[in-house]
Amino acid sequence: MKREAEAKASEIGTKEKIVQFIKNLEIPKKTEKLKKKSKEFFTKVFARDFKLTKHQLIELTIKSAILGVIMIFFLLTILAGIGEYQFSYELETSIFIVFGVSVMFGGIVTDVLMKFNYLYEILGFFTLIPMFIMVSVTIEIVIIVFAFILAIVSAWVLIMFFTEILRLTDLLNRARVVTLLLSVMAFMVAPIIPIIIFTESYTWVIIVATCLLIFSLYYHRKQSGEKQGEYFHVESLSLVKYFQLIRKSGGIPYLLFLIFTSFTLGFFASSAIEASFKTTEIITTSIVGVLSVPIIAVLLDNIGRKTAGYIILFLVGVFCIFFDYPVGTPFALNPFRMAVYVFSALMILILTGVIAGDLSAIYSRGRITGIFLFATFVGFILGSQLRVTYFSVDDFGNQDFIRQLADLSTLIIFIVTFLFSAAKDPFEDDTTIWREFLIRLYLISDNGLSMYNIDFRKIQDGEAVSPSEDLVSGGLTGLQAILKEISMSEQNIEVVKHGDMQIIFHYGEFTKAVLFVKKDLKVLREKLANF
Repeated sequence: MKREAEAKASEIGTKEKIVQFIKNLEIPKKTEKLKKKSKEFFTKVFARDFKLTKHQLIELTIKSAILGVIMIFFLLTILAGIGEYQFSYELETSIFIVFGVSVMFGGIVTDVLMKFNYLYEILGFFTLIPMFIMVSVTIEIVIIVFAFILAIVSAWVLIMFFTEILRLTDLLNRARVVTLLLSVMAFMVAPIIPIIIFTESYTWVIIVATCLLIFSLYYHRKQSGEKQGEYFHVESLSLVKYFQLIRKSGGIPYLLFLIFTSFTLGFFASSAIEASFKTTEIITTSIVGVLSVPIIAVLLDNIGRKTAGYIILFLVGVFCIFFDYPVGTPFALNPFRMAVYVFSALMILILTGVIAGDLSAIYSRGRITGIFLFATFVGFILGSQLRVTYFSVDDFGNQDFIRQLADLSTLIIFIVTFLFSAAKDPFEDDTTIWREFLIRLYLISDNGLSMYNIDFRKIQDGEAVSPSEDLVSGGLTGLQAILKEISMSEQNIEVVKHGDMQIIFHYGEFTKAVLFVKKDLKVLREKLANF
């Protein structure tokens, strides 16, 4: 009996060891499965439809570095002075007004000249002239004149940079590309500021900018000769048509949103900075700034632009409501406030460029981008200047003043939320699965001959029989001509709905592209325009 019991116990022990051994074998399997799911998640969130080529990414990275160097020179010389010369408050304001107006209307220049190669580099070299003269001379009037010239040309470089980004991106990847390049710019600028302060010289900044521009010019020569895009008619330039373009783009609700939210943020952020911007605030804002960039990129490219706008309104609105708590110490939570302001400001800045690209066509990128950047710029400047000019930090110790300010700010955010509800989100629900709605694509010459066609259903399912391409191209050309004749309109057809499918038309100089889809998505029109 004893032996049987021992044998049985040994058998049980062996079984337990085997079970444990099997469980140990399953752990790596679970780990591999977890790794696979994590990889799929990060690929879907961060790498989905990130269709920039290596050449394009390197080119944009170089251009972001160039812009960072130029802008830091411009801002530091105007705000901190150059050599022994310090700009007065009135001159600073005037220069920034010129810069803002140049941003607003600089897009006209970039839209007219968009077909020319090396435009960004040419504008960059033009900025070197006022930069060099400002560093070399000591005559006050010369420094002031070239500071204004630098403001104008720097604004054009800024517009051209965003135009280049928007030209090479689409709804699916625009936010991630914008945040990536702004991060590159920040890392380029970060070491420049302390070195300028330490050396008290701007000369080497000009040398760095020159080297970057020469390298960009050399690298850009690998590209083809002509820019991609629609033909832009110079005769369509006028202020009336400029503002008609903005209205037709559907961007007015977004412009109001950007002006009011950036105004509120500029007011409160300048108050928080003046009250206390010590080590704790610097560390907090730096950490939040680094962590916010990927979060904002993922939010905008996966949940939509309008949702991100509501998040900003919520964050700013909460602070407007509770700004007067605790009453006695309004800046007790200053690091936390600065963190919220940094996150909101970064999202507004990125959203500005992203929405400008979403709402504009290839031939109008510059003008739409200019007005959107101007709205954000003016909002921040007016908010901070209003706070600096009419209020002091001591006013925020007054309980009644803070409550009145909080109530007024809350009212502004409420009005903006109401106006923002009228905005149409270009990032529609099915944007990320756009491939599922493709049917057929035809490229047709002006005389009605089919030049190229593809049936996406054959690629996806291996099914469906396409009609004769000559029959389709001739029929579509005839349909377009008949509808124009019946309606007595000079405008071309854009969309035709037929049963369970829609036909999207896009017109070039010598050809037209026609896309058959199951659903008319903004991203499909954008891709068709870039075809």
